[in-house]
Amino acid sequence: MMKHTIKTICYLSTICLLGLMACTEDVNVDAVYITAAEKTPVTTFSVKQQGDAMGLTISSALKVEEDVSTELVIDNSLVGTYNSMHGENYQSLPEGTFALSQTTLTIKKGSYRSESTSLQVSKLENLKKGMNYLLPVRMTSKNKRYPQLPGSDILYVVVNRTLLMNVPRLNGSNCFKVTFKDNDVSRLQNLDAFTLEARVCLWEMPKYYGGNLMGILGFPEKSNDEKSAWLFVDGTPDRVGGEGNVPVFMFGLKQWDVYAGRLGFSIAKNEWYHIAGVFANNKLSLYIDGILFAEADYAKKVSFTNNFYIGAAPSVQDGFYLKGSVNECRFWTRALTPQELKNPLHQCFVETNSKGLEGYWKLDDGTDECKDYTGHGHTAHKDGDGEITWQKEVPCPFH
Repeated sequence: MMKHTIKTICYLSTICLLGLMACTEDVNVDAVYITAAEKTPVTTFSVKQQGDAMGLTISSALKVEEDVSTELVIDNSLVGTYNSMHGENYQSLPEGTFALSQTTLTIKKGSYRSESTSLQVSKLENLKKGMNYLLPVRMTSKNKRYPQLPGSDILYVVVNRTLLMNVPRLNGSNCFKVTFKDNDVSRLQNLDAFTLEARVCLWEMPKYYGGNLMGILGFPEKSNDEKSAWLFVDGTPDRVGGEGNVPVFMFGLKQWDVYAGRLGFSIAKNEWYHIAGVFANNKLSLYIDGILFAEADYAKKVSFTNNFYIGAAPSVQDGFYLKGSVNECRFWTRALTPQELKNPLHQCFVETNSKGLEGYWKLDDGTDECKDYTGHGHTAHKDGDGEITWQKEVPCPFH
């Protein structure tokens, strides 16, 4: 039962010279709250188009004995306080971006839930790509017998814009080969930090010693070549202590002589994942969906060749072609921070002039030639056999 407990402190003076004595008296009062904020005051709303809306209601733990009216308002003044308390950096939305279809909600006598109101997008153009906004919705009860429940009287809605993307569907025999402008990789030598990252979705898994690896992106080379780093899916679980067909994501150097990867994450078919490999401070770090998953030590600087592939590893044995989709591929000459990687919108969009961004292939071009959005001219061309088909309007974030 959801109760609002008011503790009153009284101080009693005694004639026995016992001094001041504190006592507490519990007064139980039925309270009302925003239904969506009952367990957590934060929710997420990813917007696809103008007019998208989410429903809001007000609840009471027990059926109310009289009509209880409440008032809802969008209160942007709470954004700064929330950011300060939680160490966040959410942006406020311009007034009028969202509107409530009705601001007064009433729980009728004999009921425990109000009718619904819609929190609706009025100005889609105010939602910028790659931005997380905070939209606080505050509720006030007009009934003294049923006050609002502190902690559940404000719903903080994290708002972002869902991006619809075209993505390539690779057939297991084709991929993209990146040609660095003028074949010049001189600035990719003796790096003490870099990052590889991409979104990937598999429609078929690698099999244990039967097409057992699938390249995601990077510089795949032979094991005796120091100029190698790549992200891949490994269907050989005994490499990390497993058995049978248990594919794992890996971040490897020198082919797979040095790698960050382990068991413990289940990869599902037709699900999107964001995979990032970060090298910094003599350490390989593998992130899955923004969470640090595995690490390995490597106490050397790293250099690269001109062999950069997306969706395969032709420089390694039989090519290790990906059977799935990949997009938002990026190569950085710096280590991305955990804070950058945990932002769910980072997997969908970054600014093309971001510091250290050497190559950025959205792979939304719908053709066999995909541009490098950094302007550095590192174009990706189709390689291998068979047609690359394209899936349209795939949402990101996916979930």
